[in-house]
Amino acid sequence: ILKIIDRRPEVSVLMYHAIDRSSWKLSITPQEFEWQVRHIKDRAVPLEAVVRHAQGEGNLKKNAVALTFDDAYLDFKTNALPILEKYNVPATVFVPTALLPPDPMRTGLLSWDDMREIQKKGLVRFESHSRTHLHLPKVDSATLKDELEGSAAANPPTTPTPSATKTKRY
Repeated sequence: ILKIIDRRPEVSVLMYHAIDRSSWKLSITPQEFEWQVRHIKDRAVPLEAVVRHAQGEGNLKKNAVALTFDDAYLDFKTNALPILEKYNVPATVFVPTALLPPDPMRTGLLSWDDMREIQKKGLVRFESHSRTHLHLPKVDSATLKDELEGSAAANPPTTPTPSATKTKRY
């Protein structure tokens, strides 16, 4: 008897940065993003379900897909969120807390108020990324601790707080 083994991954995690019409190498257009979301919508799961599954708790849909967004760019609200809502697809946004407005050094990011407004809808979760977006594999242990714990501590009680997802050094 021949037994065929399906070697495809149980889950895929798609990571995005910007959903816009720029020519930045880490962006895709809203049209490309909508095409992708439309094709995975029936397999989409929240990232926290993936984490629970990895910890041996719960099952996932076959060939599940979780969507994540790095850096909390403002175009998430203007370009990605309407598409996620249209197809009812959950997502997780990782936030570099020290770079959020009103920090004058960085613009084009969501504000705490934006995140509160978006989270109320229940489809999107915000998690701690780091404080200042350093390249974590290159920092010493004290800086790493400050980046991760400082980011988590920066979240006011009325905003999302870090949960089961944790940043790891690779």
